[in-house]
Order: sequence, then C-alpha cells, then structure tokens
Amino acid sequence: MTQTLNSSTTRVSPLFQIICILLSASIITLMLYIASHNTQATEPMPLVEQINPETLTEFGGFPDEVTVGLYIEQFQTLDILHNNFMFNGIIWFLLNPGVISLDSLQKFEFQRGEIVYLSKPNIQLYKKKLLVQYHARVKFTSALDYQAFPIDNHKINLVFTHPFITLSEALFESSTNNFVVKAQTEASGWKLQDQQVSYGYVTARLNEDDAEQNKYIPQVIFSMDFVRIGSRAVVSILLPLLLVFYLAMFTFSLDPRLSITIATGSITAILAYRFVIENLSPATGYFMLADYLFFLFLTASCFVFCLNVVNAFTTRIKSYYKKYVIVAIHLIVLIAIMYAIQGTSL
Repeated sequence: MTQTLNSSTTRVSPLFQIICILLSASIITLMLYIASHNTQATEPMPLVEQINPETLTEFGGFPDEVTVGLYIEQFQTLDILHNNFMFNGIIWFLLNPGVISLDSLQKFEFQRGEIVYLSKPNIQLYKKKLLVQYHARVKFTSALDYQAFPIDNHKINLVFTHPFITLSEALFESSTNNFVVKAQTEASGWKLQDQQVSYGYVTARLNEDDAEQNKYIPQVIFSMDFVRIGSRAVVSILLPLLLVFYLAMFTFSLDPRLSITIATGSITAILAYRFVIENLSPATGYFMLADYLFFLFLTASCFVFCLNVVNAFTTRIKSYYKKYVIVAIHLIVLIAIMYAIQGTSL
C-alpha cells in the first residue's frame, strides 16, 4: 500500500497532461495560422538608379524611350523550394523606327537567367512605332530568403538587362500594365498575389579611379509575389515533432523506469526526423524557422529525459512539482515559438 501511495503521489494525472497538451497544441496551431496569413515576402526588389535631369545632361540629352513588356503564358518549372524557374512567354518592345537595330535589340539578357529559346522577331506597326515580339523560353533563379520556412512567402525578381545598349542610345521603360502573367501556379502550391515593375539603370565601375570609364546598363525588374497555398509543409514538419515531444511529456504520468525508455526513444525519434526535415527544406547556410523548431523540441525532450533520470535514480519528484514543471515547459515552448516566428517572418 505504501508503494502504491508513493506511486500515486509522484505520477501526474493523465487528464492534466491531456488538457495541457490540447491547450498547447491549439495555441501553436493558432500562432502558425496567423503567421502564415500575415507573413510578408522579405526579398527586396533590386535597386536601380532613376533618370533625373543631372543624369540626362551626363548622357547627352533625352534618350529615346523603348517600352519593354513581358507576357508569361506558362511556368514549365515553378520550384521555389529549390529556386528553379522556367517559363514560356512573349518579350516585346515598342520603339521608334531607327532607334535600335533588330540585331542589337535581340541581344538582351536576364540576370541569373538563361534564354533557352528565342524565336525570330515578329514585327508590327503600332501607332507609328515598331512593335517587336519574341516568343521565348527563359530559365532563371532569384535571390530568395528562406528564413521563415515553412511559412514563408516570396518575391521572385526577374531582371531584364541589355549590356549592349548605352543610355545615350535608349532608355528602357515599362509599367505594371506591360507585365502580364496568365500562367496557372496553384498546382505547384503557390498563388500569385501581386506584381510590380521598376526600371532605370545600374552603374558598372570599370575603373574605381576614373569615373569616365563607368558603364551604365539599363535594367527593367519584373517582380512577382507568391504566397503558399495550404499547410502541407507546416504539417509535414511540425506535426511529427509535436507528437514526439508530447509523448516525451507524457512520461511524467508513467512508471519511472518506463519513462526513461520512452524519453530516450523520443530523443532518438527527433534526431532521426532531422534527416526528413533536411529533405523537405531548402539548402541554405543559415537557420530557418524549421531549424529553430527542431532544436527547440530536441532541447525540451532532453530536459524531460534528465528530469526522468533524476526521478528514477535520485529523488522521487512529487506530482505537484511535476505539474509546475509541465506547465513551465509548455509556456517556454510557446514563448520560444512565438519569438522564432516573429524573428523570421514578421
């Protein structure tokens, strides 16, 4: 009877554990839901210098404007996880006759990209100007920020540039009306939310001591804001970690010897799941939200294991002390997740 009494005073009621787990899981789900619907893309648009009266004087007057437009018909590849994109579309120019020869015009490029296919120009007369269209297939990458993965949204920047045209010859300009995306992206798990266009030029300093050797390269930036659809990535990464962590917490309601076995298995399971997280995550050189969550639950499970060792081999911890510890661990985990979300995505 004494052994039974001692056992009952050191084990935490399963009902108390279930209530704490349900409350904790509900709050974590709510935090991630709110964060995933309020996360902003952290990638900035590339900076370009704008034409002003001073630069016009430097370039020798008012250059002819060439309007650049982009029509994306289909994304053959939209792999944001691995930063790999390819689209089919139309690149078009509207310019005055004689401003740029067609041989020079078609030498345009995309930064961090490769023009896989470029058709012969389709030339039309539009409002006394030349409308030159090229059907193209372009493969490119973008500078993406994955710190908020798996609740991240992204801005994909496609930078049009023409290194063989000087600003004294022509100024490339565009607007959001000239950037049309008809491609359906929902099947890839992403939705196009917004589009922006900016234009100007960048300065290539060929000689730091001689500004007269600077080269001014016109650029047009086409940007697309993509948001995640659904919660597959969050559930795939977080749910197994939560289940293993809550299993470790439940050891406070079991026999001390059995508790050590289960707590040890929980740590092993979290460490093994690291390989799954690596396969589901983008390859980066910095910590992402998924990494912070992994180390948080691993640390908490290790702490639970240490408490079970103390309870089994040194001093039996009373159940009301264990309840304080359980509540404290849940609160620490919730606060840590909140700060991790704020630090990476908001």
